[in-house]
Amino acid sequence: MLLGGARGGPAGGGALLAGLLRGRRGAAAAAAAAARAPPAAAGGGAGADERWMRLALEEARAAFAAGEVPVGAVVVGSGGELLARAHNAVEALQDPTAHAEMVCLRAAAGALGSWRLEGASLFVTLEPCPMCAGALLQARISRLVWGAPNRLLGADGSWVHLLGGGGGSCAAGRGAGEGGEGGAPRHPFHPELRVERGVLERECSALMRDFFRERREGRIPPPGPGKPPVQAERS
Repeated sequence: MLLGGARGGPAGGGALLAGLLRGRRGAAAAAAAAARAPPAAAGGGAGADERWMRLALEEARAAFAAGEVPVGAVVVGSGGELLARAHNAVEALQDPTAHAEMVCLRAAAGALGSWRLEGASLFVTLEPCPMCAGALLQARISRLVWGAPNRLLGADGSWVHLLGGGGGSCAAGRGAGEGGEGGAPRHPFHPELRVERGVLERECSALMRDFFRERREGRIPPPGPGKPPVQAERS
């Protein structure tokens, strides 16, 4: 899918984002039957969590190939069906809000025809930033599973505590709201929000390290406007 193109103004950016969302919804619908997990997958389980995180990693690798910071996300419905998959599109859209989670939540809401995503799980390769944490709370996501800690802007304890769900912990997220203690208070919309931390952390972290090493070495163009359109991998 062509993610780049004219950046002449808000209308152009809006059209690009609309095209991205349509493409992601179409890919999700086409893959839903094949990617359907057992019913238990919606509520968790190490095997199911790793399976969905590997799908998010596929998206993160597509972002890497497109010159975007390699973060990928997947939204899974309450019945274990794939609702949406996406990756960072900040550079392609020149939109600071086009994080993987944001694009994925929009696509999932479009697929369901509702912004309320109760019962759904969000899998993302990097601990969400405050913007994305706020969006998943607003969307009523029931379960968050993330891979690598975001030591600069993580909203689940690496920088600030916005998510109070219990669950697993990693080095950066340990104590970040286990049961709401020592971290974020219980959220009024999400008293039972579950957060699983550090799933496939090593692979998610390695992808980020490789990306920024290649950028420092000049093998990936620096971020900024004026880049030519890029071709992103499409499932």
